[in-house]
Amino acid sequence: MSEKEKIDNQNTTNSNEKILKSQNIKNDNNNIPEGNHENIEELQVVTEPQPVKKPVKRRFEELDLARSFPLLLLPLVHTYEEMELLDALEFSLIKDYKWTLYLCTLMPSVFMLLMGANACFSSRTTPDLLIKRGCHLLVAGVLLNVYRFVIPSLIGTIFTGETEDTFGEYGSLYFVCTPDIYDFAGVAFILLGLLRKYNCSKFIIVLISLVMITIDTIIPQFTTKISFLDGFIGRFIYIDEDSCFPLFTWFAFVAIGYYVGNYYKNFVTEEIRKKFMIKTFFLSIIMVVGFYFVLDSYDEDPILIMTSPAHEYITDFTNVIMLTFFAGIWFSIMYFVYLKVKETSICKFLILISKDILFYYVTQWIIIGWLEYLCAYFVKETEYINHLIFWIIVIFTMAASTLVTYIASKNQTVKKIIMKCFFL
Repeated sequence: MSEKEKIDNQNTTNSNEKILKSQNIKNDNNNIPEGNHENIEELQVVTEPQPVKKPVKRRFEELDLARSFPLLLLPLVHTYEEMELLDALEFSLIKDYKWTLYLCTLMPSVFMLLMGANACFSSRTTPDLLIKRGCHLLVAGVLLNVYRFVIPSLIGTIFTGETEDTFGEYGSLYFVCTPDIYDFAGVAFILLGLLRKYNCSKFIIVLISLVMITIDTIIPQFTTKISFLDGFIGRFIYIDEDSCFPLFTWFAFVAIGYYVGNYYKNFVTEEIRKKFMIKTFFLSIIMVVGFYFVLDSYDEDPILIMTSPAHEYITDFTNVIMLTFFAGIWFSIMYFVYLKVKETSICKFLILISKDILFYYVTQWIIIGWLEYLCAYFVKETEYINHLIFWIIVIFTMAASTLVTYIASKNQTVKKIIMKCFFL
């Protein structure tokens, strides 16, 4: 067969195929309901199946597990702090149990970093909902101060007639004005919501938080000589040791958590998260070790620099960097622990407690607060709590708080009652 004949046959074949396609299209077109006819060319478009986009994961249980251990050990630090104020301890936690300082480095930074991360993990991420959530937490923080300080001090006043611990310059009413981590969370979410409302990017939010730390560092420490006013100002800038978690010095952790969380939530596969955690681990190790030896060379105690709650709650650039990377080591280690134990009962139990952090936190503080005021009113001795009594109090508080949290997580009626008590 000549070349020309081959070309003619090919053309004939192509022509026949076109005729068949045209007939098929007409037949299909006849099946289209009247009034819905479209252009013939559009019917010829063949759309390839699109890959199904995996939904963004809203709950990362490895992070809940990482938070559970610092959460469970909160009564240890809080019992020591409150009993130390009463001069009731016959020992020093820092000297006799120096390892607890590492808890102080983990607790606030882990909680606040996850506070920021959860602001983008949660479905309640719009600016208005963040502001509303912040207002609720602010009220909850004030109510917690009432339940743990004001009510037991009023009971003590009624039975003993002593009024100083309730109505004095630094009585329980004063501590209603001072911030705790839930008050801080409320103000932080309100600020984050406002920044989001004005379309600030996650990078700008981190930048603003670092400017806030700089401003707080520049402002000289002062007092208005009015305790209640100092307590209120202490919510925003550092005044004294009662300024627990002022906004300007601690918002950086929320901002950093929000920044990293926006990336982490889009890691749709375990393999991507694993690679991220490996990089986080080695980077954090290098940064913490590097800062440790630099500070040590200037005769500064690196542990005290990191442990701001044991160092007058002062937070600055050095403190934020060290605490953030120290938390990075913890998160990455706990990620790989989670992969190994995620199907175990103990892991599921710890995650359950961590998810319902509110119930554990408020219960342990109410127990410790009431115990503090009972001791203040009815025990006039000093240094009456030895090692054994201290650990009995700590273990009892941990067990009771865990039990309340577990019951609340399983019983919706109990959960609603507690939530209503805090207007949540």
